Amino acid sequence: READLRRVLILGVTPEAESFMRLARSSERKRFLIVGMLDDEASNRGRRVQGVKVLGRLCDLAAATRRMAARGYPVSALIVAEQTRDK
Repeated sequence: READLRRVLILGVTPEAESFMRLARSSERKRFLIVGMLDDEASNRGRRVQGVKVLGRLCDLAAATRRMAARGYPVSALIVAEQTRDK
């Protein structure tokens, strides 16, 4: 049920973020509703990744959470999706 899901923002437009999004949507026990993304790369602003809009940069976190709450999607967590570095 959507009301039981944790509404989250994802920080970072990375392959790890996309993997998390796929896993979160395909899992039998859904726990997360991804309501938006944040990324410091200016070229990503306004872009959609797997249907989820990039709302701004990390410094826009407070404004983004207020906007989402006003739309009925209060954010309960920020998922940090750092890109892994090859060794």
